[in-house]
Amino acid sequence: RQPNEENPILGLRGIRVCQKHPEVLRTQHRAILKVKPISSLRVMLPMVADVADLRWAKEIFEEEKAKLGITEHVPFGIMIEVPAAVALTRSAGRIHEITVKTEQREKA
Repeated sequence: RQPNEENPILGLRGIRVCQKHPEVLRTQHRAILKVKPISSLRVMLPMVADVADLRWAKEIFEEEKAKLGITEHVPFGIMIEVPAAVALTRSAGRIHEITVKTEQREKA
């Protein structure tokens, strides 16, 4: 049985899974931050729908960086599947890459 969602066509995936289970995002961020050299690292956040999603995930990333004593800048990108989310790119701050997923989905 599928959980009730505000927009079920989008499903519980990407950044929304991490918002429901923030410990998963923290674990993923810590694993990502073990990449050496750190200068080769790039982060892409999936299924970002608004600026709040991005800010929330970046805040957790910065917290995990601080815990690990990492001070180098790490570029962030976002994957957008919601066309209206393109508007967030102007107010989201430093985004180094934007990927727009155009695959059409239908609810069965």
